[in-house]
This record gives sequence, C-alpha cells and structure tokens, in this order.
Amino acid sequence: MCFPNKTQSYENSEQQVLIFDKDNHPIYPLDLDSETLSYYASLNSQDTPTPSLFLKDELVTSFSSSKTGITTMLITPTSYLVQNRQFYLVICLAFFVLTFGVLTFITHRLAHRITAPLTELGNRISSFELGQTKAEEEGHTRRHSFNELEILNESYDRMQERLKQSLEDVVSSRTLTIHSQMTALQAQMDSHFLYNTLTIISIIAEDNEDEQAASMCVKLTQMLRYITEDISRDTTLAQELAHTANYSDLLSIRFGNMIDFQYTLEPALNMVRVPRLIVQPLVENCVKYSRKPQKTLQIPIQSWISENYWYINITDNGDGFSDTALRELQEKTERLNLERENPSLTINGLGLANIYLRLKLYYKEQFVFRLENKEDALGSPRGASITIGGILDET
Repeated sequence: MCFPNKTQSYENSEQQVLIFDKDNHPIYPLDLDSETLSYYASLNSQDTPTPSLFLKDELVTSFSSSKTGITTMLITPTSYLVQNRQFYLVICLAFFVLTFGVLTFITHRLAHRITAPLTELGNRISSFELGQTKAEEEGHTRRHSFNELEILNESYDRMQERLKQSLEDVVSSRTLTIHSQMTALQAQMDSHFLYNTLTIISIIAEDNEDEQAASMCVKLTQMLRYITEDISRDTTLAQELAHTANYSDLLSIRFGNMIDFQYTLEPALNMVRVPRLIVQPLVENCVKYSRKPQKTLQIPIQSWISENYWYINITDNGDGFSDTALRELQEKTERLNLERENPSLTINGLGLANIYLRLKLYYKEQFVFRLENKEDALGSPRGASITIGGILDET
C-alpha cells in the first residue's frame, strides 16, 4: 500500500478529524486533497473496519454510527503521542515517588507509635529495681494513643507497686520477727534451765504449803514459754488474754490492793487469730507510766465485736498521755507508713510502735490503733485509753 504524503497535514503536529457519510463521501473537511481523501476513504470502506489502527507515522481511530451511517475518524500523529507519553510518564513517575514517600512516612510514624510504648515497657522491666521511687518512674512521660498499650503500661505500674509493696511487707515482717526473737533471746538465759528452776521452786513451795509461791512459779513459767515461742506465729485471742492475765496476776500479788485489773471479755472472740504479744505490752505500758505509790491503779480491759471488727480497749486512771508523747507517737506511725521503718526493740518489752507495725502487717489497712486521753466532766484528763482491733475473718 502506498501512503500519501501528509507532511503538510501534520506540520503543526495536530490531530485531524474526518467525517464520512454512509456512502463514504467526505463531509468534513472539504479542503483535503484527493489523494489523502482517497487513502482514508479506503480505510473506511474495508469490510471489517478496525476501531484503532496504527500506521507508519499515525494512529487512526474511527467510529461508525449504526443509525446514521456516519463515520468519524480521528488521525493522531505518532510524534504527538510520543510527546504526550513522555509528559504523562513524568507525571506518573512523580506521583509514584510522592505516593511512596507519603506511605513510607506514614508507615514509619505508625510503626514508631506502636513500638515506642512496647520498647519503653521493655526498658522499664529490664531496669526495674525495688529501690526505684514512684517519682523516678513517672519521669518517663507516656503519650501513647493506643488504649491497649496504655492499659498494658498501667497494668505494669500496678503490678510493680504491688510487687514492691509485697516484698517490702515480707522484708519488714521478717526483720521485725528476727528483732523480736533476738529481744526474747536477750531476755532469757537458757530457757530449759529457767523452766526447770521454776519447776523446782514450785515443788519446794508446794512442799512447804506455800500455794502463792507455787502459783507464781506456774504463771511465770507459762509466760516465759509464751514469749519465747516464735513471735511470727499468730495465736488466738484467748491465749493472748491468758498470757495477759498471768502478767496481771503476778502484778496483783506484788502490789496487792494498790493495783486492780478488771476484765470484761467477749467469749465469741476466743478463737479469733491475732498477732502474738499485742495486749500484755499495752498493760505493761499502763503499769509502767501510770502507777503511783499512794494511789490505787485501776486498769479495765474490755473486748467486744462491732461491725465485723474485734476490739480491745485498755484504760487506766493515771495522768494520761502528754501532748508531746501523743505527737511523737503520731510522727512515729507516719514514718512507719511512709518509710517502712522497723521500730527499735528493747529488752524491757515491745513498744507501741512495734505493736502498730505488726497489726499493720497482719491486717494490712484493716486494723484499729487508737491512743487518747479520757476526760472528766470538767475536761481534765483522768487517764489514758488505748484501743486496738482488726477485721474479723469471714471464713
């Protein structure tokens, strides 16, 4: 096939439109030379016209209407296609680079926001120390928007606090137990020697029909056995009060009618488990600081149940607590709460701070420890009052 010379037609690299009627006569344009017109008319007159046809230097696209028989033909020079193809290629490449950059940035930010809290949690776990304070932990400011990861971090905080609290409780309890055992050991020589000696004295007293001396030996032996047992083991309230009664009976024998102990006890509390040595030291404290030579010391001891708590109250008719003593005890208990401090123990007995701390370790926060002064109708102090208690085990 011979291609017509169409150089003049494409000198401006423009597309051309040709329209033929159903008899293949040109309708538009009418100024084409006969050779070019015949060439395109021959393409349109083929039995099976092709919608798009690539020729030597052009692309011919045609469309025929089935209703009117009119054929529209679009001739596009190859140079025009190549020129636009390069333009669109640059546009597509730029769009791809831009899209890739945006996706990379979004992916990096998303990955960072997901992994950052996990990395922080891992670092905090690996660097966890019991001595680390809460303020140091809060120095790591978290700004995560993923609720699940934030919940995980908060759960770790709570777990860490509970772990530290539990370990501190165990350490404090164990240290307090060791100190108490050391105190008990310092207060005695060979326990078997003491028990055997007291038994011999009791036998001699019975042989001489001195029932009071024999009774004192028995009570003292029972007290020694009670206080030299493992203080970390709890006991029943009945045993604790029996130990206190042995102590008060010995004091009654010693001081006669100058001291008067009055017990008003709730039998339902006999089998309640309590820490060892929490009542007798309080009675001893009353005797030590409230007894006067010319005045009968009265010490009522009461126990009762109220709102699922057991209570024991010990009062005296002495001068009561001084303001300085109450303030010092308040400061001491605050230090015990904040610093987990172990109170110093002496051979003379277990101090009030010691009893406070052991109640706290035994009952956590569900205990009672209250010191106050009693007052008469005129508001004058007429003795000290100490109340202790703890929640009852519902099981």
